[in-house]
Amino acid sequence: MAVSRIISVSEKIIKASSTTPSPLKNYKLSLLDQVMSTMYIHIAFFYPRPLHHNINKSSKQELAQVLENYLSKTLTSFYPVAGKLKDNVAIECNDDMGAKFLNVELNCSMSDVVNLPDTGPEYLAFPKNLPWKTSYDKGSKFAVAQLSHFKCGGIAVSACLSHMLGDGCTVTNFMNDWATIARYNSSSKNYVTSRPQ
Repeated sequence: MAVSRIISVSEKIIKASSTTPSPLKNYKLSLLDQVMSTMYIHIAFFYPRPLHHNINKSSKQELAQVLENYLSKTLTSFYPVAGKLKDNVAIECNDDMGAKFLNVELNCSMSDVVNLPDTGPEYLAFPKNLPWKTSYDKGSKFAVAQLSHFKCGGIAVSACLSHMLGDGCTVTNFMNDWATIARYNSSSKNYVTSRPQ
């Protein structure tokens, strides 16, 4: 079973790097968003170990720190993702909630994943005993990101966002923005805009 392949998990709450401006603190959900399914939309990217690159505990911690830092910057543009649901009609964007970030060590290689008889890569990228829930409930995070380290030196970077806040395009934009900020150490574009009140 894939769950036994998890060696260790560290968990942090990542908050936006800058505070949400006062006019944007109350993000009203549209009628469509209010009736939208509370399930999460998942996405994962798998990367093999670069050739001639040593992987050690220090480099793994450094990578996790870089991703955490740039996730914090990304949350500034995607500010509702770091908020909390208020009365099922709005998201309170007071910068208190943040997103959950998991750093997971796995006892298998990426090539082992395709040969697991009872599961696929998504099971290790989104383990069932971790907070990749099928539905959002009060107190849950709207976003969860995970960095998975495989025994072979490869990694997976996964994220899920509540369907209340967007769709597959939103998750893709979130991941692209996060990657762009991390790659170029630049400020992010604002993909999430406030709706007319």
